[in-house]
Amino acid sequence: ELITRLQDLLHSWGIPINLSDVGSTFRQFNVGAPLGLVTGLVGSIVSIVLVVVISVYLLIEGRAVIATLRRLFPAHTRMFDFMVLAAGSTADAYVRGQVLMSLLIGVYTALTMAALGVHFAVVLGVAAAILELVPLVGAVIAMALAVGVAFIQSPGLGIAAVVVGLIGHGLE
Repeated sequence: ELITRLQDLLHSWGIPINLSDVGSTFRQFNVGAPLGLVTGLVGSIVSIVLVVVISVYLLIEGRAVIATLRRLFPAHTRMFDFMVLAAGSTADAYVRGQVLMSLLIGVYTALTMAALGVHFAVVLGVAAAILELVPLVGAVIAMALAVGVAFIQSPGLGIAAVVVGLIGHGLE
């Protein structure tokens, strides 16, 4: 009803258009997938920029921020100092552990893939070291990458790469 009234109004103004054809044309065009891709990409870029900006700011003004926060709790400065020290030590240990595990998995992947005869073993090791830094999925992606390259060479080599990869992640 609304579309017919709008179409009659447009015809009275001398605009010959069939709104039902326009509506069917727009219904056929799916904007969901491209829009989701664009919003995901923009969201990722914004997140990366924010992390970089906040990190640089805290590197430059970190001591001033801590001093300001410390002044907010004048009656509890000892507890605040302890909490900041504990949080810093914990974060430091976590980052050191992640970097160490990343290096170990990278070396393990490079050596074992080279021993199996998988092409690009060093590249796979470097990729495994970098991907190991990604929480939860990085190690899985690195193993899938190494196994995929091995399976391209031969199915037997791919199965051997799966076994070696599972042993490595079990040791991890």
